[in-house]
Amino acid sequence: MAPVRRAFVHDASALSRRVASHLARAHHLNSLINPEIDEKEMASTFARVAADTWVDDSGGALHGHLSARLLDDEEEAGLNAFSGPDAVSFDSVGVLARLLESARPTWRSRSVRQHSVWSTLDDHRAWTGLGYEPVAVSLACSQLPESVASRPGDVTVLRAAPHNLATLVNLDAEIDRAQGEQVDESSATRLAELLIDPDVTYLVASRGGEIVGQVVAWDLGALVGYYAHTLHFSDLAVAPTARRSGVASLLLRRAVEMSPTPVTNLEARTHTTNLGASAFWSRLGFTTAFVRLDHTFD
Repeated sequence: MAPVRRAFVHDASALSRRVASHLARAHHLNSLINPEIDEKEMASTFARVAADTWVDDSGGALHGHLSARLLDDEEEAGLNAFSGPDAVSFDSVGVLARLLESARPTWRSRSVRQHSVWSTLDDHRAWTGLGYEPVAVSLACSQLPESVASRPGDVTVLRAAPHNLATLVNLDAEIDRAQGEQVDESSATRLAELLIDPDVTYLVASRGGEIVGQVVAWDLGALVGYYAHTLHFSDLAVAPTARRSGVASLLLRRAVEMSPTPVTNLEARTHTTNLGASAFWSRLGFTTAFVRLDHTFD
C-alpha cells in the first residue's frame, strides 16, 4: 500500500487520538492551549470527512493526517482550503510533504487557489520549510494585568451604535494601514453586521464627544485548541491623536466586564506585519498560541 492514502472510516478513532496527543504536546509548551477534546465526537467528524482526509500509514501505522475545509474566496474566484489545529498532524517534515503532495492535485481540481493552516508554534517551521508563509498569529492570555484597570480621566466607553458607522469605518482603516494593506473599501458592510449582532460586544471610546477608539469582542465558542468562554478581541483601533494614553487598554477592560458570557481566557489575532500590535499584545501578557501560514498555488 502507498504511504499516503485516503482515510477510511475505521481510521477515525486513531485520528482522534492523534489530535488529542498533538494538542497535549502543544499544551505542554503553552498552557493556554486547551488539550481537551471530545474524542468520540472528533472521531465521528473524521468518519464523516474520511473521503477528504489523507493519511500516511507507511509501515502499517499512522504517521500523519491532513484535511481541509474548502471555503469561497471572497476576493478572487476559486476556493481556499483551511486546516485548523485538528486537521493536520505529522511525525516528520517528510510525512507532511507527502500528505501535501497527495492532497494538492485534488484541491487544484476543485479550483482551490490557496491553502491556509493554523499551526502550533512548535510545528510552524515545518510549514515554512515547505514554502508556507506566516501571515498571522493567534495570541492568548488568561487575564488582563491589573494595571489595565486604570482609566484615562477624560475618556468614556460606550456601546457603538449604527449612527457611528462612518467613524468606525475610518478607525478600521487605521488597522489596514498598520498592517501594510490596502484599505478595505467593503468594511462598512462587515462592521454594520457586527453592530447588530446580539452575540457581539462592540464598544467605542469617546473623548470630548469624539470617538477615538473601538473594539469588538465575542465568545469564541467551541473551537479546538481554545478553552471554553475564551473572549476574542477584534478590530481594536485607536485614533492617532489618542494613542499611548490608555484608551486601548480601557476598551479591552470594558469589553471583558461587559461580556454577556463568562470569560475564562482572552484571545486576539494580528498580522505578522503589524509589529506595533504584536508589541502591544505582548505588553499585556499575550503569547502566541497558533500561527497562520498561507501557501498560494501557482
